[in-house]
Amino acid sequence: MAGAYIITATLGYTHNATPPRPPGDILIHAGDLTAHGTFDEVQAQLHWLSSQAHTHKIVIAGNHDLILDETSEMKFLTREGLSAAKRKELDWTGIHHLQNEAVSLELPVPGEQQVQRRKIYGSPMTPEFGLWAFQYPSIRDVWTGRIPDDTDILVVHGPPALYGDCDGEKAPDGKVKVKGDGYLLREIQRVRPMMVVCGHIHGAFGVAVIHHDGIEDVMNGLQMRWEDYDTLGALKQSIWNKITMGRNVERPAETLIINAAVAPSALRSEDKSAIAIDYH
Repeated sequence: MAGAYIITATLGYTHNATPPRPPGDILIHAGDLTAHGTFDEVQAQLHWLSSQAHTHKIVIAGNHDLILDETSEMKFLTREGLSAAKRKELDWTGIHHLQNEAVSLELPVPGEQQVQRRKIYGSPMTPEFGLWAFQYPSIRDVWTGRIPDDTDILVVHGPPALYGDCDGEKAPDGKVKVKGDGYLLREIQRVRPMMVVCGHIHGAFGVAVIHHDGIEDVMNGLQMRWEDYDTLGALKQSIWNKITMGRNVERPAETLIINAAVAPSALRSEDKSAIAIDYH
């Protein structure tokens, strides 16, 4: 679309690959630049990203990007090249590296001689699974109140529960596994960003939408079996959502969830194209 700026959410899980990207103003990489997290791997990916024509490049780490975790020297004693000294040598020219922090960008308004500001918050954290970087116990709430209220775009490596996290793998009871973080989902429902870009779960590549209509929030609560979300609690929550909805009219009515994991998975081995979004 002429005059629009494009957020290219192509790179949720590249593992050293350099897939093709459509043009645009913002290029987002949602973690796992590498396979083994060494200095050479990370630096090669950063040089590749820096060379792209996009005006803004947003990058967070993923659980495979070991050298970017400040605790890597202690967590991965048997692996070489993960020292703080090597980490400081990385060249981030032209890249916004977000690690539990935000950046505000000025973007052109299509067809007008002015700009608009968009706030992007990024975090590499994922629930614990094996011995990797930026992980926390899955039962721990690390998200409540973390994301700034005025966040427009959220970039996380691990997806929220129920959106961008289900790859079809089933649990012993036959139900599809929910692999995302429920606390992150609740935080997204609170903040209501326009867009969330994630990766991590290869087989969940694609786009989903959270509708902030009160009803979907309650249905999510029931499915996740959150506290106070029994039948009576859900009814109370639904009524409360309807009452408070008008107080938050400045926030989006829906949030686009983009799982941009372009790497193949056991259940989805097909090639995946970049996901480009016309974003006004």
